[in-house]
Amino acid sequence: SAIKHGLADVGVGIEVVARYYDLDFMPISYEDYDFLVRKDRVEKRGVRTFIEILRSEEARSVISSIPGMIPKENMGEVL
Repeated sequence: SAIKHGLADVGVGIEVVARYYDLDFMPISYEDYDFLVRKDRVEKRGVRTFIEILRSEEARSVISSIPGMIPKENMGEVL
């Protein structure tokens, strides 16, 4: 927002927000995100549903459609 309104020349942010504000974007790094769940909760219905969604082609497609987001091959894997 500060860049869009001329209050700053450069900032750190994510690509989808830069595109939203019609700003140039230069990636400086990529990040992986993990979801942590206690072992005794992994078999709960809500957690299982969440994992199934992460494993789905639909989730992969949605994530791929967001600028700067890259789904990992092992998305939804329980370690």
